[in-house]
Amino acid sequence: MKKIILAGILFSIALWSCKKKETPDPAPPVVIQEPIDTSGNNNNSPEPEYILIQVGNILNVTGKMNVALYNSEASFNNPNEAYRQLIVDVTGNNMELKMDSVPPGEYAIALFHDKNSDNALNQNWLGIPTEGFAFSNNAFGTFGPPSWSQAKFSLPAGTYITQNVTLKHF
Repeated sequence: MKKIILAGILFSIALWSCKKKETPDPAPPVVIQEPIDTSGNNNNSPEPEYILIQVGNILNVTGKMNVALYNSEASFNNPNEAYRQLIVDVTGNNMELKMDSVPPGEYAIALFHDKNSDNALNQNWLGIPTEGFAFSNNAFGTFGPPSWSQAKFSLPAGTYITQNVTLKHF
């Protein structure tokens, strides 16, 4: 009987800790058709496509920000199959990261704040992340990561796109 009660308590804690926090719907990604030339050259040559990632809700300025860019549903959320990866030092509570020369197509982003720089998303004994994480479109799964269709976005030819993501913390 004690095992049943303990299992019920643990299940309730797991459900409570995975409950989606009420947040306003995120703004859709901003697509800008003509990148602004800030180099001062004004040569009117188009800049290659790129993705600008604005990360918010970074709770402390330690460790690394690990970003993975995926270009297919089959590879999504498998770090070994990321199309591109970016690992940078955390420099503030909000950061702006740029992935250059990305060809047009459909993509999804997964990122996490690796506070202790161990190159892993640390989790507690229930498998709940103990480090901040986010996905493109601020997608959020119910019992795990979101689906490809929730996180994917399009990068049209001759443009760049901004993804505003907010780290989730449990």
